[in-house]
Amino acid sequence: MDVVITRGLLGDETEGSLVMWHVPDGEHVAEGHPVAEVENSKAEIEVLAPATGVLRRTIAAGQPVREGQAIGRID
Repeated sequence: MDVVITRGLLGDETEGSLVMWHVPDGEHVAEGHPVAEVENSKAEIEVLAPATGVLRRTIAAGQPVREGQAIGRID
C-alpha cells in the first residue's frame, strides 16, 4: 500500500516551496528519515518519511507547494 508524503504546516502560511530532496527517487527510506526540505518566508522544515519503503517523488525541487499537498509517496 502506498503512503502519501505531504507538506506539513509552516507557521500561519499555507504556501511555500519544496527546497530540496534529501533522498533520490527510487531509494529505500526508513520511517522517520528526512526525505525533503520545504520552506516559506518564515520557516524551513524537514519532511520525514511517514513509513519505510521506496521513495517516489511527485513534485520537483523548486516547485511551489500548498499545506497538505502530496509531494511524494512511499511504496
